[in-house]
Amino acid sequence: FGSNYPAQLQAEIRQPFFAGAGVAFNRIAGPGAIPGYNNGVLIARLRTDVALADFEAAVRNLVNDVEKAYWETYYAYRSLDSVIAGRDSALQTWRQANAKKQTGARGGEAWAEAPARQQYFIFRGAAESALSNLYSTENHLRYMLGLAATDGRLIRPADEPTTAKVSFDWYEAHCEALVRAVEIRRQKWKIKQRELELIAAKNWLLPRLDGVARY
Repeated sequence: FGSNYPAQLQAEIRQPFFAGAGVAFNRIAGPGAIPGYNNGVLIARLRTDVALADFEAAVRNLVNDVEKAYWETYYAYRSLDSVIAGRDSALQTWRQANAKKQTGARGGEAWAEAPARQQYFIFRGAAESALSNLYSTENHLRYMLGLAATDGRLIRPADEPTTAKVSFDWYEAHCEALVRAVEIRRQKWKIKQRELELIAAKNWLLPRLDGVARY
């Protein structure tokens, strides 16, 4: 049986002369563009560059955070070692004062033994606080590295910070920062994107006059 629905094929060619005309505008605005929304190839390329810059900045920040967490863990170990050394020294002093007190020797008076005992408990509390800070710092380093906090191990930094004197060339560092700084490159892409969007916006202000051929 023949179809009851007639089919009609239509072809149309539209050439803008003012608004919407030009290769540059179409590369910026893209197909089916409307004022305020641009999805052309030039805009897409700039958005890709901005996304790559954001990814590069995220990787840089991650490496910086991991390195910072590493050296904070190293400092926590050194701080704990120094507090433990002070606690052991205070314990030895208190034991000597307490031994003199027990034997009734000179220097074992209550006014001499009590401050030594107090000093020991102060260092003991500082050592416990430093140990708690060490666990917290080490846990943060594990979080940055993506390691589980309950694997039964304790991370201890093996590298030592350098003690050599380093003199940086300010002008060389400044030039390198201007070239390599991802924030500057990202801002350049954003400025370029805004310039292209301004070109498209000015084009939309032109009157609409199209030549149409339809078959």
